[in-house]
Amino acid sequence: GLGDSFQFLRYLTALGDGGGGDVFFLCQPGLVDLLRGAPGLPRLIGDAAQAPDCDVEAPLLSLPWLLGGRAPYWPPGKAYLEAAPERVAAWRARLGPEIRVGLAWQGNPDYAADRRRSIPLAELAPIVAAAPGAIVSLQRGPGAEQHDGVSFAAALRDPGADFDAARDKGSAFVDSAAILAGLDL
Repeated sequence: GLGDSFQFLRYLTALGDGGGGDVFFLCQPGLVDLLRGAPGLPRLIGDAAQAPDCDVEAPLLSLPWLLGGRAPYWPPGKAYLEAAPERVAAWRARLGPEIRVGLAWQGNPDYAADRRRSIPLAELAPIVAAAPGAIVSLQRGPGAEQHDGVSFAAALRDPGADFDAARDKGSAFVDSAAILAGLDL
């Protein structure tokens, strides 16, 4: 899944040190634009039809095992995914100057264990009431329809319909990353 790619792609940075040839990462097509600027990643391919022939192939989630369980070194405080600075600035200006608190409440309902990780938005009313600033809704897709059905709907700042609008054109999460970078909590 997309979350697995985000969590495990940092292991790709350890593959370029072997001196054994070129390393390619066949990722979900929508992630190419977001990952393009990530430091230390190999060449990204978003279309399996464009993948070159290779001598060795490994699933992304097998990399920790293949690397002997060692996590690649990453400098403390340094993100391995970064949003474009101009997008971060634009979203900060758009969302306002007060403290910004991001909130997402539902994952993919088709996932078998989704009930263990998703919560109805209405259940988060105490968190919204205690928040020290603006609540920025990060919810897209399933779950977003709950906005209008809660008593605190007016307190939710929705980034708008154009938030990650280019998702189907290979730019999934570029706005998400910029918004997250501009949040305080």
